Amino acid sequence: MLHDKQLSAHAAGCLKLALELLEKVNQHVLEDGDLDPNAPAEVMEWYRHSKPE
Repeated sequence: MLHDKQLSAHAAGCLKLALELLEKVNQHVLEDGDLDPNAPAEVMEWYRHSKPE
Protein backbone atom coordinates (compact mmCIF):
# COMPACT_ATOMS: atom_id res chain seq x y z
CA MET A 1 0.00 0.00 0.00
CA LEU A 2 2.84 2.40 0.82
CA HIS A 3 4.27 1.89 -2.66
CA ASP A 4 0.92 2.93 -4.20
CA LYS A 5 0.85 6.09 -2.07
CA GLN A 6 4.41 6.95 -3.12
CA LEU A 7 3.53 6.46 -6.79
CA SER A 8 0.42 8.59 -6.38
CA ALA A 9 2.42 11.36 -4.70
CA HIS A 10 5.05 11.20 -7.44
CA ALA A 11 2.40 11.32 -10.17
CA ALA A 12 0.72 14.28 -8.48
CA GLY A 13 4.05 16.10 -8.32
CA CYS A 14 4.72 15.43 -12.01
CA LEU A 15 1.26 16.66 -12.98
CA LYS A 16 1.73 19.82 -10.92
CA LEU A 17 5.03 20.59 -12.67
CA ALA A 18 3.48 19.92 -16.09
CA LEU A 19 0.55 22.21 -15.33
CA GLU A 20 2.87 24.98 -14.16
CA LEU A 21 4.89 24.72 -17.39
CA LEU A 22 1.74 24.71 -19.54
CA GLU A 23 0.52 27.82 -17.73
CA LYS A 24 3.87 29.52 -18.47
CA VAL A 25 3.66 28.49 -22.12
CA ASN A 26 0.06 29.68 -22.40
CA GLN A 27 1.09 33.14 -21.18
CA HIS A 28 3.46 33.45 -24.14
CA VAL A 29 1.31 32.09 -26.97
CA LEU A 30 0.04 34.87 -29.22
CA GLU A 31 -3.48 35.05 -30.68
CA ASP A 32 -2.30 33.60 -34.00
CA GLY A 33 -0.92 30.53 -32.19
CA ASP A 34 2.73 31.48 -32.53
CA LEU A 35 5.03 31.88 -29.57
CA ASP A 36 6.11 35.31 -28.34
CA PRO A 37 9.76 35.63 -29.45
CA ASN A 38 10.57 37.10 -26.02
CA ALA A 39 9.35 34.01 -24.14
CA PRO A 40 11.76 32.40 -21.65
CA ALA A 41 14.10 29.72 -23.02
CA GLU A 42 12.36 26.83 -21.21
CA VAL A 43 9.04 27.88 -22.75
CA MET A 44 10.54 28.15 -26.23
CA GLU A 45 12.14 24.72 -25.97
CA TRP A 46 8.94 23.03 -24.80
CA TYR A 47 6.89 24.79 -27.48
CA ARG A 48 9.35 23.85 -30.24
CA HIS A 49 9.30 20.16 -29.24
CA SER A 50 5.52 20.00 -28.82
CA LYS A 51 4.51 21.34 -32.24
CA PRO A 52 3.48 18.70 -34.78
CA GLU A 53 5.65 18.61 -37.87
